[in-house]
Amino acid sequence: MNYRLSLLLILIIIAACSNNKKPVIASTDTVSIHKVWQYDNVRSSSNNPGVIGKHLLDLTKNDTLHFSYQSIKGIATAYSYRIAHDTVFANNKAAYKIIKLTGNELELYTLFKSDSSKGGKDSIIMVYKTR
Repeated sequence: MNYRLSLLLILIIIAACSNNKKPVIASTDTVSIHKVWQYDNVRSSSNNPGVIGKHLLDLTKNDTLHFSYQSIKGIATAYSYRIAHDTVFANNKAAYKIIKLTGNELELYTLFKSDSSKGGKDSIIMVYKTR
């Protein structure tokens, strides 16, 4: 009898909890890197981050990245790419670390050799917005 009562109590609790589910609300702001991203700004650890022009990153395809400058209409350079963990590899070379990804913003970090007289390395964070 105790067994049946325990089983009945568990079934009642499960049934009561199943009615407490919140409805899933579809969001139009999807978090995906597979979009067209428009360059917004750059942050650098040095005072001279170099020249970074207004450009677009088209990541809508899962294997081909299209890079184009906004000033040159219709001409885009294609690179093969893949994403592993939090790094974007372009042409099988580590290119950018993803440090922030939201529905409308992407921040990519890169480390590169600086042309300064110090001969050191510099890092920049490029900020993109959805187009």
